[in-house]
Amino acid sequence: MKNTAYWVMLILPEDSDIGLARLGYKDEANKKAEIQVEISEEMTIIEAIDEALKQAKKKKLEMHEEFTLVFPMDERNGLAGMLLDIASEHGWEFEREIPKFK
Repeated sequence: MKNTAYWVMLILPEDSDIGLARLGYKDEANKKAEIQVEISEEMTIIEAIDEALKQAKKKKLEMHEEFTLVFPMDERNGLAGMLLDIASEHGWEFEREIPKFK
């Protein structure tokens, strides 16, 4: 079994400029694991996603064919729409919950 990345989830608290990008994957032993990137005030959402993907590449993770950008449900529909556009541009799925590992 190969190391496979399945999703990246953005945790962006409404009352803070700091968030988290979590990338979920399975390793060669088929164990679930994560890469976490702190999103600072100076970092854009795209930069956080890119950093998580860069760390995944260092771990030699392959992107699953149904790789998913996850943004949990909240009232910020405009932000969700922007993230849906980002997912579409990359050919990724977009969900409001972490999908089950395949």
